[in-house]
Amino acid sequence: MQMNKPLLYLIDGYNLMYYEDEDNAMANLISARENIINLVCDFAGYVAAETILVFDAYRTDSHFNEVVKQDNINIVYTKHKQSADNYIENKSKQLIDNYKVIVVTSDNMEQ
Repeated sequence: MQMNKPLLYLIDGYNLMYYEDEDNAMANLISARENIINLVCDFAGYVAAETILVFDAYRTDSHFNEVVKQDNINIVYTKHKQSADNYIENKSKQLIDNYKVIVVTSDNMEQ
């Protein structure tokens, strides 16, 4: 087992977005999402850690899992009916042996 594992942040994008500014997020979803993406890119650069920002497609009719590299982060759009919490839980289990995983969400169960 590695003692000095690299940091990896798993961030629930919509959760963070609604926490940041719920009124703006509801009014302009695309703009609010871009705002969060930019903030997380800045944060990832500051902490120099691998970062995965997750937006779920839980309530959409048709969407497949998609990973987009933007600047210094990976953005994950989950598949249809998969919550960000579910994705983050599964991903953290996969990565825990190689990384010190930090989950950013206000969902108490995921924390």
